[in-house]
Amino acid sequence: MKRRTFLKATLVTAGHATLNLGCGSDSGGDGGDEPTPEILEDGSALFPQSLASGDPTPESVVLWTRVIDPAVEGDREVSLQLALDEEFLERVSFDGALELAVVGLQAHDHCIKLRVGGLAAATTHYYRFVVRDDSGSYVSRTGRTRTAPAPDADVPVRFAFVSCQDYGGRYYNPYKELVNEEFDFFVHLGDYVYETTGDPQFQETSSEREVTFTNPEEALALNSFLAARSLSNYRDLYKTFRSDPWLQQMHERFAMVATWDDHEFSDDCHGAEATYLDGAGDEEDVPRRKNANQAWFEFMPVDYRASEDFEYDPEAAFPGDLSIYRDFRYGRHMHLVMTDLRTWRADHPIGEDELPGAVALDADRTVEVLGEMPDWALPYVDIDDHADGLYKSALEEWAVSVDVPVEVITGFITVEFINATLETLDIDLAPITEEESAALPRGVAISHAGKNAPHGQLGTRYLGILSGYEAIADARYDESGGASEEMMGQGQEAWFLETMQTSDATWKVWGNEFPLFRKVVDLSTFSVPLSFQKKFLLSLEDWGGVPNKRDALLDALADVDNVVAVTGDVHAFFVSTPHPRGDASRQIVEFVGSSVSSGTYQELLFNTASSDPALVEAGAPALALLVEEFLQDDLTRPNPDLRYANVKEQGYAIAEVSGESFDVLYRSISKDYALEDLSPSDVSEAMKTERFQVRTGSTETYREIEGEWSPWDADAARWSEG
Repeated sequence: MKRRTFLKATLVTAGHATLNLGCGSDSGGDGGDEPTPEILEDGSALFPQSLASGDPTPESVVLWTRVIDPAVEGDREVSLQLALDEEFLERVSFDGALELAVVGLQAHDHCIKLRVGGLAAATTHYYRFVVRDDSGSYVSRTGRTRTAPAPDADVPVRFAFVSCQDYGGRYYNPYKELVNEEFDFFVHLGDYVYETTGDPQFQETSSEREVTFTNPEEALALNSFLAARSLSNYRDLYKTFRSDPWLQQMHERFAMVATWDDHEFSDDCHGAEATYLDGAGDEEDVPRRKNANQAWFEFMPVDYRASEDFEYDPEAAFPGDLSIYRDFRYGRHMHLVMTDLRTWRADHPIGEDELPGAVALDADRTVEVLGEMPDWALPYVDIDDHADGLYKSALEEWAVSVDVPVEVITGFITVEFINATLETLDIDLAPITEEESAALPRGVAISHAGKNAPHGQLGTRYLGILSGYEAIADARYDESGGASEEMMGQGQEAWFLETMQTSDATWKVWGNEFPLFRKVVDLSTFSVPLSFQKKFLLSLEDWGGVPNKRDALLDALADVDNVVAVTGDVHAFFVSTPHPRGDASRQIVEFVGSSVSSGTYQELLFNTASSDPALVEAGAPALALLVEEFLQDDLTRPNPDLRYANVKEQGYAIAEVSGESFDVLYRSISKDYALEDLSPSDVSEAMKTERFQVRTGSTETYREIEGEWSPWDADAARWSEG
C-alpha cells in the first residue's frame, strides 16, 4: 500500500492520508476552475453497506465504503468527495483536485478504507463516493463525520457507547432513537457481529432477519446451527449486519471508535481458541482467527496508526497480525483508551475439561492459600495407588463410557467423586466408607468451584462457587507467575497503564469490553438445596474470573485521578465502583451499558439455568428471574460496590464529559420489543431514561431523582434523599 499525499484544499488542508484498502491517483480539475456541473444519480445500490467513518482525531478521520458492480470484474475505481457542507458547495480538494480516485480491491471484497489527514480540529465534514461509467455518474449516500477537538481545547465532549447487536430474529430499535441524539462520536465495545447463525441457547431465527453464509460448506457445523470459519463466512456477517438501515444511519451520521469482544471471532474465546465443545475437543484454530481478523480489518473504519501504510497480511503470525488497542485525545478533559481483551488472553483459570473430582489444592496447599483448613474441604486419595488401583480401573471404565480421556484419571481425586461415579457403574466395588474418609487428607477440588461435569461451562466460565473458585484461582496465579490470569498480554498492559498514568486529561476513560465489578449472589440463607446455599460468582468469563489480575489492575488505576470505565458485553445496565478485594478505598467508577438487541442478562441466565438438569432441580431458572434482586439484596449485600442494576432491558448510553463532571444517561427499552420492528415514534414513547454523575476528583456517584442529584449512601446501600 502506498502513502498518498493530499495537498492543499479549498478551505482546509487534507494533508497526509494512507490508503489502507485501495489506492489510486488524484482526479478532477486543476484546482483553479469551478467544478463542471454533473448529474449525480442515486447509486446507493452500488454501496449496499452504505458508508462509515471512524477513529476521529483532531486532524484526521478514517472513511469507509464498499462498492459492488456485477457488470465489472476485478477492482473497481471510485471517487471520494469531501466537503464542509451537506450540499458539497464548500469542497475540500486533494492536491488541487475536487475529488480523489480510490480503488475497491477485489482482494478485500471491494472495501475501501482510507485515512484522511490534515483536517481542522472540531470540524464537521461531509463525504460521499461516486461511481462513473458510460451510463452516468452514481453517488452514494452522504456521510457526516467530525474531527476531535484539539488536545488543549477546554470544551465538553459527548459520546454514546453501545455493544452487542445480534441480528438474527432481532431488530435494532434503540438505534432508531440514538440516530436523533446529538453527540460527537460513538464507541462500540464489541459484539458488533455474532459468528453463529442461530445458536438456540441465546439466538432467535426468522426469515426477515436471517444470517446465512454464501459458502455454508466452509463454516463450522454445530448441532442445529453454523458458525463462521472462512474469510467468506466472516465477510458475510459484516455485510448482513450492516445491511440494517438503522445501523447504516448510525454510521452515516457519526464516527465510530470500536474494539472487539468475543463474537467477532467466537463465543467466550481466548486467543485463537473457541469454547463450543466445553473442553471436549481441541478448538484452537489459528486460520479461523485470522479470517475473523481480516474481515474486521476490511469492514471496520479503524485507524492502525502504528503503521501509516498498514495492510492486513494473511501470512502474518497470530497473535500480532492485527493490533487494535489504541488511544484518543478529545480536548483537555477526555482521554479515551481502547483495549483488546481477547487476543492475548489466557485460557480460563479452570479449564472446561478438568475433572470435577480432581484435587486442585492438596492439604498443605489448602492451608497455605486459605490460612486454615476449611470445613468444606473434601477427603481425597491418590487414585493411582489406593486399593491397589481398583478404583482407578473403575473410574477409567467410567471415563471411556462418557468419552473422557482416561489420562485424567490420575493423582489426587476426592472420595465424593469416586463414590458418586461408582453409583453409575454396574460394578462390584464397594464405595469408600465414612470411617476410611475420616483418616484421609482433605483439600480443595475442582468441584468446589461449581464444576459438576467433566465437560462444561459451569464453574469455569459461569456460575462459580465464590470460595472454591477464588481459592483455586489464587493458587494457580501464584504458581504460574500470573500467567493463568493473563488478559491483555504484557506489552498491551504496560502500554495501557503507562497511558492512563501519564495522561494529563481530566478524565481517563477506559473502553473496556466486559465488566470489572464482580456479580456475586448469596444464596446461603435461602430455601434452596444445601449444595446451592453458597455465594456464587455469576460470571467467570469477565474480570471477575481473574481476581488477582483484576485486583492488581484496579489497585494501579486507583492512583490515577478520575478514571472511568465504560463497559459492554453483559447485556445489562450497571453503575459500580469496583475495587480490589478487601479494600474499598481503592476504587474507580464503571458504567456498564446494555445490549442494542441481544438477549438481556436476565434472559441469558435463565437460558443457562434451564439447560442444566442439576440447576433445574435446584430451582435455578426461578432464581435467574430474580437476579436483579439478588445482586442488590439488602440483607446479604453481596455487591457493596454496585450502585444500580437493570438486567431486563436493552438500549444505549450517552456520556457527557466536562471539567466538572462525567455524566451518563442510560436510555432503556423493554426486551419484549427486540423481536418487533418498531416505528421510531413507538421507540421514543417506550424509552426510559436514568441519569448518573461522578464529579471531578471523587469516585462518589450520584443519581438524578426528581430533578435533584442524590448521592449513594454506602451505609444504607441506597440513594440518599437530596
